[in-house]
Amino acid sequence: MVASLADMRRALKVHALNTVPLGYSLRLPLFSLLDEAAHKRDTIQTLLDGGRYLHLYEQTVDDVDIERLLENEVLVNMVIDVLIGGWDANLEGPMDRVFASCGAAIYCVLYAHRTGRFTDVSVNSATFDDAYQDIMAIVRTIRASDVLSARFDGVQQQVGLRVANH
Repeated sequence: MVASLADMRRALKVHALNTVPLGYSLRLPLFSLLDEAAHKRDTIQTLLDGGRYLHLYEQTVDDVDIERLLENEVLVNMVIDVLIGGWDANLEGPMDRVFASCGAAIYCVLYAHRTGRFTDVSVNSATFDDAYQDIMAIVRTIRASDVLSARFDGVQQQVGLRVANH
C-alpha cells in the first residue's frame, strides 16, 4: 500500500509539473524583457496566499467579487485528466479526495518554484501531507454548508460527465 501511495503521488507530481507552468502563466512570452524568475516568484506568492491557486474568482456585473471554492480551472482540469487516466475505475462516492490529492500535488509544484527557480520538493513529504490536510479542511467547510455542498456536488457532476464523455 505504501509503495502504491508513493507511486500515485509521483504520478500526480509529474502531471502537475506539466500543467502548472502553463496553467498559472508562470512562463513569460519567449522574447519578454521581464525577469522570469521574479515573475514566477511574484505570481506564486499571490497564488499561494490564501490558497488562491485552488479557487476560481469571478466578478459580477455589479463589481461583486465571488470566490468559488476548489473550482480553479487548473485544479478542475487536473482532476478530469487524472480520472480519465484511470482513477475513475476505482472511485466510489464524491471526488473530494481526488480534488485534495490533485491540489496537494499542484501545491508541491508551486512550492518548488516559489523562489523563481525550480527546487524539487518531494510529494512523499510533509509538504504534500500538509497541503492535502489544508484542502480537506476546505472540503469539510464546503460540506458543512448546504449551499456550498450543492455547488461542489454540481462541479463534481460536471467533472464526471466530462470524464464519461471523453
